[in-house]
Amino acid sequence: HLELRLAESKNLRLALFITGTFLLIEVIGGVLTRSLALIADAGHMLVDFFSLLTSFFALKMALKPATKKRTFGLYRMEILASLVNGITLGVVCLFVLKEAYLRILNPPNINEKGMLLVALIGLMANVTAIYFLRHGKTLNLKSALLHVLGDTFSSLGIIIGGIIIYFTGYYLIDPLLSLIIALAIFFSAYQVTVESVNILIESTPKNIEVDKLISRVKEIPGILDLHDLHIWTISSGLHALSAHLLLNDQLISKTDQLIREVEKVLSNEFGIVHTTLQVECVACQNNKLICQFNRQSPELKKN
Repeated sequence: HLELRLAESKNLRLALFITGTFLLIEVIGGVLTRSLALIADAGHMLVDFFSLLTSFFALKMALKPATKKRTFGLYRMEILASLVNGITLGVVCLFVLKEAYLRILNPPNINEKGMLLVALIGLMANVTAIYFLRHGKTLNLKSALLHVLGDTFSSLGIIIGGIIIYFTGYYLIDPLLSLIIALAIFFSAYQVTVESVNILIESTPKNIEVDKLISRVKEIPGILDLHDLHIWTISSGLHALSAHLLLNDQLISKTDQLIREVEKVLSNEFGIVHTTLQVECVACQNNKLICQFNRQSPELKKN
């Protein structure tokens, strides 16, 4: 597991370098060619860059051990960074939309050859980043890969727009493309912000159906009920659960086996790897923490 994280950290570092370098090239190219579509795509590239940076940062933090002051480690730093990124990108989106509106009213002359050149470099940079991220196993790396794929399609759109402008001289294509890219940025920023807020307020992960989870656990022989259930996300892809299990009155050794079975189901079928399960039995009264086990059981008589 440690080797996997180290390998993914190396690939993320390379993808970050490629994305960050082209981000600067695209901003400079957008200013020089007067292409708002390139500048808007630079904003989209900024989404990718922060996504990669967040994933890299999260991997580094995940390698640090928990402490007495931070018993869960520093996993939540990823969520805080994502929240800041989402809000910042929303501001970038509003700026691009404003500029696009002004350019639709008064389309400027654009250096379409320079626009095409920068977009082609961007396409190559995105394809290279995809190469380094293609074998990612963690949820963070898969999410970063999706961001880069989205930016690849944006680069393709700008190339097509540049070709249309070159052959038709229809400069209105540029602000129209920037509008489409800005909407894509807004959608990404909205998703990131909402997901970050949901994690910070400890909402139930959207991919986990609570009723289905309860029904599945109660299917395990020996489990009578599951209640006082709480499910939350510590960090992206790292879910936690606490609950009370109601069992028949039985030996502690058998209870431990049931807990292991519940943990196996939660991990394999629902992706929940951090669990805290409190056992209660039918003989318990008023939710006492200690069950009065049957002293007449054959196993105890042998002792």
